[in-house]
Amino acid sequence: MPDVESTLVAFQVIVMNLRISRLLLLTLAIALSGCGYTSKPTPPAVKPGASLQINRGFDALPNGSYIYFQNGANLPRRQLDKWSAYCALYVYNSEFGADYVTSVQPGRFQVSRSLNGREVVDSRDQNLSDTRLAGLVSWPGYDLPSYILYHTRLYLWSAVQPDVKNLTCFQRAGNYGDYYPRFEQMKTALGDLIQINR
Repeated sequence: MPDVESTLVAFQVIVMNLRISRLLLLTLAIALSGCGYTSKPTPPAVKPGASLQINRGFDALPNGSYIYFQNGANLPRRQLDKWSAYCALYVYNSEFGADYVTSVQPGRFQVSRSLNGREVVDSRDQNLSDTRLAGLVSWPGYDLPSYILYHTRLYLWSAVQPDVKNLTCFQRAGNYGDYYPRFEQMKTALGDLIQINR
């Protein structure tokens, strides 16, 4: 019959091996996390050089305003269905302060640049800001993000309306992947209020 001391030593060896196995799995997970997606990044649905036509005016906008669109309607942010695609037009003039009031008039804009991006959004902790950068690491079982907010941002240019800076369309998904807003989703969100001509 084995003595208590040798049984204890054998048990400690087993526990040590389990810890080493966990460490190896963690190291492997970290190493593979950088290799998850090796093909080319997804290009934005709208390329530079495209044009954008705004068909309705928006008046009395404070500097730094966002105008939200979903299902072809202009909506306040609090009324958006955040799990359906939506877009936001950003209006800003860096030469003036917060008391500056501007407007958007119907007109044509050129897309000077377009980018895809994503943010990890954690809606469970009210003390956190609405979004955190996607570079934050969340391990399974430890502070998983609520969802990922994918977006396509179109930087706009117009000599007549320089305050109109960009149009960003958003799509939420529950995990990482290729969930950037598609052109059809952008068109549905904007309706006839804004038309994008690729």
